Amino acid sequence: MFRAIRRVQETGKGTLMISLPKQWAKRWNLRRGSVVEVRDRGDGRLIVDPAYGEREASRRALIRYPVREPDHITWGIIGAYLLGYDVITISGGRIGSEDRARVEETMRKLIGLEVMEETATKIEIHCIIDPSLLDPRRMLQRMCGIVAGMLRDVFRALSEADRSLAEMVRRRDDDVDRLYFLTVRVLRAAASRPGLADELGLTAIQCLDHRVAANLLEANGDIASNMAREVEELDRPLEGWLLEAVKPLFDMVAEMQVNALGGFLSSEIRVLSEVRSDLGELVEALDGLRDRAEEFPSMISIASYMEEFGRNCVDLADLIAPVGIIEEL
Repeated sequence: MFRAIRRVQETGKGTLMISLPKQWAKRWNLRRGSVVEVRDRGDGRLIVDPAYGEREASRRALIRYPVREPDHITWGIIGAYLLGYDVITISGGRIGSEDRARVEETMRKLIGLEVMEETATKIEIHCIIDPSLLDPRRMLQRMCGIVAGMLRDVFRALSEADRSLAEMVRRRDDDVDRLYFLTVRVLRAAASRPGLADELGLTAIQCLDHRVAANLLEANGDIASNMAREVEELDRPLEGWLLEAVKPLFDMVAEMQVNALGGFLSSEIRVLSEVRSDLGELVEALDGLRDRAEEFPSMISIASYMEEFGRNCVDLADLIAPVGIIEEL
């Protein structure tokens, strides 16, 4: 990596030009007649791509085996996946059955991984997903939809004291996590490859904001899972006035999340005030609920989780770009 300063020159016909750094051109084997792509990033900067038309080489990561701690296998695979490596190789000594099982378990958490080669001392994993074919916005919407469904089923499990349904809700959090990991992988790839970001219609700042949005949705999935765990502790269903008081609150937080994400994706700044107003109503209602729900300790915990969920929705709405409010000078 290096930095070079160039003075803009003008040809006889009024065309402006700058010279390419010799060191950089030599590194990329550029010569007279070579074709490069010049791309406008939209923020005043130009990208000069010397590998125009060429397929990007697969990125490879190696996890040396044996590892110091068993969890290093899981952390290594997930870390390499999130960093955008296309091939992850575990290689060295003879790989034990427990560690092979750990590899398989970790792969189930990540979308698009397949074992392409396996021997006594080596496991080679390939990611077969093309990030240019994935839209981070759609993945965020899918995460939002799964979490909303989890909330609906938590309420149903509450009203019926259905422990099996509560357990199913917790398992669905794995689907949210899988989408989260995939979204982070795509956004990191876009942030490091301007060409991919252009294909996805995202700027570097938008990649960062989408990453934060994905994190908040994943956190809400965890919260819904924690609510389900509380339901599993109930010995009788929720009923009467408490059931009637809780239902609209579940509907409210689900709608807050949908509204916040929609506002973020469409840059509708009005949504921010709406979600903040909803949070105020939610907190007031939950405070009253806690005062009257002493017979249901689990309900008090669920109320706290619900408030945390709502605050995450406000944080999501805070990502909405202030279009129409500020102007660049």
